Amino acid sequence: MFFPKSGNRRRSPYRSARSVRPQKEVPTHMVTNWTRNKVCVLLAGVFIFGTTFLVPIMMLEKSMSQEATIPMNSKNHISLNHLFDKTKKMEKIIETKSYSVLKKAKQALRKGGHFGIPEDEVNNRDPFELHDNEDHEAHPEEIEESLARGVVGLPMSKTPALIGARPGHIACEVNVDDMAYWNDPQGTRDQEFQSPFASSEPESHYITFEPDPGGWNNIRMSTEVFFVMAAATGRTLVLPPKAPMYLLGTGAAHARSFGNFYPLSNPHLKKRVNVITMKEFVEKEGKSIMNLSDEELEQLLPIAEMCLHQKNSPIICENLYKVLREVGMQPDMHGAHSCYIFDKDKFEGKEISDDVQKRVDRFCGEKRTATFYDQSLHTPKLIHWNADAPTHRVLNHFYTFFYFTDPKIDNYFKRFVRDFMHYTDEIYCAAGKIVHALNDEGKGWSSLHVRRGDLQYKEVKISAEEWYNNTKEIWNDGEILFIATDERNKTFFDPIKEHHEVRFLDDYWDSANLGEMDSYFLGMVDTIVASHGRAFAGTWFSTFTGYINRMRGYLGHSTKTMWYSWLPRKYAVREWTYPEGNYPAREWPIGWVAIDGDEVIEHENEKADSIPDPPDPNEITIEAIEKVPASVAIKNIAMSDLKSDEGFADKPVARGVAGRPMSETPALKGAKRGKIACDVNVDSVAYWNDPTGEKDQNFESPFRAKGEEKFLTFTLDRGGWNNVRMSMEIIFIIAAATGRTLVLPPKEPLYRLRADAKNVHRGFADFFDLSTPEFAKRLNTISMEDFIKMEGGEHGRLPIPEETRQNVTNSAHHCDKRKMSTAYCGYIDDYLATAGYVPDMSAKKSCAVFDVDKFNGKELSSASEESVAKFCGDRERYYFTEELQENTLIHINAGQKELRLLTHFYDFVHFTDPAIDNYYKRFIRDFLHYNDQIYCAAGKIVKALQKEATDRGFSVDEEGAGGFSAMHIRRGELQYQKVKIPAIEWYENTKDLWEPNEIMYIATDERNATWFDDMAEHLELRFLDDYFEFAQLGEMDPNYFGMIDTIIASRGRAFVGTFFSTFSGYINRLRGYHGMSMMDSWHSWLPRKTKMHEWEDVDHFVFSYEWPTGWVGIDGDVVPSKDVF
Repeated sequence: MFFPKSGNRRRSPYRSARSVRPQKEVPTHMVTNWTRNKVCVLLAGVFIFGTTFLVPIMMLEKSMSQEATIPMNSKNHISLNHLFDKTKKMEKIIETKSYSVLKKAKQALRKGGHFGIPEDEVNNRDPFELHDNEDHEAHPEEIEESLARGVVGLPMSKTPALIGARPGHIACEVNVDDMAYWNDPQGTRDQEFQSPFASSEPESHYITFEPDPGGWNNIRMSTEVFFVMAAATGRTLVLPPKAPMYLLGTGAAHARSFGNFYPLSNPHLKKRVNVITMKEFVEKEGKSIMNLSDEELEQLLPIAEMCLHQKNSPIICENLYKVLREVGMQPDMHGAHSCYIFDKDKFEGKEISDDVQKRVDRFCGEKRTATFYDQSLHTPKLIHWNADAPTHRVLNHFYTFFYFTDPKIDNYFKRFVRDFMHYTDEIYCAAGKIVHALNDEGKGWSSLHVRRGDLQYKEVKISAEEWYNNTKEIWNDGEILFIATDERNKTFFDPIKEHHEVRFLDDYWDSANLGEMDSYFLGMVDTIVASHGRAFAGTWFSTFTGYINRMRGYLGHSTKTMWYSWLPRKYAVREWTYPEGNYPAREWPIGWVAIDGDEVIEHENEKADSIPDPPDPNEITIEAIEKVPASVAIKNIAMSDLKSDEGFADKPVARGVAGRPMSETPALKGAKRGKIACDVNVDSVAYWNDPTGEKDQNFESPFRAKGEEKFLTFTLDRGGWNNVRMSMEIIFIIAAATGRTLVLPPKEPLYRLRADAKNVHRGFADFFDLSTPEFAKRLNTISMEDFIKMEGGEHGRLPIPEETRQNVTNSAHHCDKRKMSTAYCGYIDDYLATAGYVPDMSAKKSCAVFDVDKFNGKELSSASEESVAKFCGDRERYYFTEELQENTLIHINAGQKELRLLTHFYDFVHFTDPAIDNYYKRFIRDFLHYNDQIYCAAGKIVKALQKEATDRGFSVDEEGAGGFSAMHIRRGELQYQKVKIPAIEWYENTKDLWEPNEIMYIATDERNATWFDDMAEHLELRFLDDYFEFAQLGEMDPNYFGMIDTIIASRGRAFVGTFFSTFSGYINRLRGYHGMSMMDSWHSWLPRKTKMHEWEDVDHFVFSYEWPTGWVGIDGDVVPSKDVF
């Protein structure tokens, strides 16, 4: 991580601009209150001291006086040893009692009451004031529980290595032991461990190494590798000379050794690996192993103590390393291309088993070469590793570079790094003070690592606006965000500050005594603090972020609380993936989960199941697609094998159970089925009519605006795609009904639709065909650019103020969500909200009503009143009237939280005339469908599924559906945990619905293919990626993939979805448009399994599922009812 420099002598080079967040001062009225608290604690301390020490001493004195008068042969004789035994027992009891007393006193102080300060004063405490940890020394009955940390721990019965271990301690003037993730001492078994690969002569076999040339976290990673290597092989590890490290200062003043960062003097560590300095090594072995002359030895000794990288320096490091490269053995390995295998059989010259070979192959993958540790690597006196050279760099995690084929040994060395390779107490003490200060604010807090400096991966260096939009659902309302960053300009974070209070390291400069530390420790303090947040989002490719994730893992946090800000890799750390590919770009849970056990466990424990996920719209990215297993059977299907839909468009337009006889559907007279432009005829996947019937073509809304052209503008919903689509359908209906020209927003980055990094700006025309003549007859649309030119000029009806004209004009074609952008979307939004009339209506509290009488200023008829009451229920009624139509511009601010239109159009907009109500339901069905490119790809996959199905003996129905069945399995960050059930439960809950040997198509956001294994034992599964090449998906906009998934799933014989998912809801609506019975739709969650089999007249706000009034009988002129359902 890059540490920015500052000319301010008082500040560290790492500090952010202090002027951005001034320090708060402690109110003077708190002094008296806290003095009272100190007195209370002092009294508690006196009680504890007295009971712990004075009482035993008094008993001892009494016994000694009795001893002087009681005969030695008396039965009542009390020996001094016996008294000491009794005193020790008493001390144990008192220790427990006093622990409890102190704990209760501290809790009382924090809660207020007669023991402490009043509650209102507690709430006014300075958020940056430091307080001692509530719970002090843990007691034996608590130790075992504390050793099994969070979701990574195991029961003590499965962790014999922990017997005798205790949680680590941090030397600090404030108790911050809860920061320590390590054990000290380790368990008895680990203390007695002897590596089977250890040299019998550790004092004469060495490892020397040259540090990685990169930044600190690269150096740290390779150092962990060398410590494990030395400990495993029993060699003495020789530390490099003190030297400046990249980005940690230059020159002799900044020369550092690893002892500056790690507690290498720990006696327990010294028992595991012998560590000496380079100077000690040169003094001892200079004339033997290094073969130096007296003169050479004299020259190298100063360099061995401290060296510099400047070429002209008399103590240049290269002079020493050149000698070591000549005399030492360099294993032919590289961190990215090699894997280092330790197997006892291979070490002893035996053959390895097939099982071991299989596990080694899995660990190394296809692109790495396995090097087994054998006698050829064991024998040399000196192994010297030139990690500074590109050919031998070890930029990898120790646990993805080393593989010990015995899981007990593998886990031992993972514990070795966890328990010994942690930062010093000084660093942890400062971090602990900050974490406690954040905790004491009482608002809850999460953390981010925003890498901005010299990171070479430009695609992940995104704006603060993008940071927030990409992660906003992760954070709890009102919680503080601690930001670890190398960004010096703190105004960069203003877009985040609009939504959350933020804290930076420099906010704690005085309270954590950061000015007294080595300034280059501050990045490490930042790392530790960030690892303790409730949730964490980091920067992809950053090893700084990676180490935070590993620390969180060591602390027992679930990977379900960890994300990345870059959308293509947002969920990478949350997916349980066996290490592969770009190993150092991230850390992998296998490095910390269940490492206290004796076997490899590739999942977190059951505690992780109770951790809720934030909401997440359904989208499928290229990365997700490429990870699902491919089906061999599909490779045998050619495009020429697909059954064409020739003549399908000439079929009657009344579809299945949703259709009515032509005598009951006059609107369909003259209508024909829609067609899809595609190189394969896939017209059967089209559910719409094109052209629509003559009645619809000639329809004119009675609510149309009169006179000059009127406009309707809107802002997009800030949620995921299905949220955007739902509010868009409402807005299109309002525009069509009022006869207003709909102004399409400028293209902008849509939330979660950024899989195509080269083209992030999107408009509705990218997904829907809004250019057809038939659509233009129903609704006139223009671009924001044209609207601005037409009405925003000085001669227009809605002139833009001169001071904002340039900004608004810049944002009219496409806009960004970054405030610093010259094309900021907010410029357009502010102008429209000021120039237009903004209706005070939202999906949550309102219903929009169109009634002809009300529109013309009359009272509602009794029939209309009954209709409105039945539709709106307790919601506020928002009537569209002729008076409202007088406004030149109506602006629907759906992007504002209080005005969101997050519901289905048929749950929000109500026309009291059933014929008009059904007309607008047909309007959505017939015009707002995805474009032909999306349907063409989906249609090909449906046809391929049906080709494979017919070969199995299954048939396709007369509407071109079936042959296979489908599921939508929502796994991402759906907040409704009760419906996120395991794969085997999915199968058990639905197995009665499937035909034997039937193909099952699964639309899903689950990226871990192995999750489906329990289903694959019973069902023949297919996924979108199975057809990646067949349907040429790689040539398409990757943002289309979720939409393609929706269409395919809608054509299955039977369908099971995820209750509460709008993705599943839309699939059911598409099935309804096709005329498919809802009796063939289910949900996997048993309490709502048959929800779609019920008729429902909804009179309240609902968005998480759909219901048949949106599609059943909508070609008629009467209100859809249960009778026709």
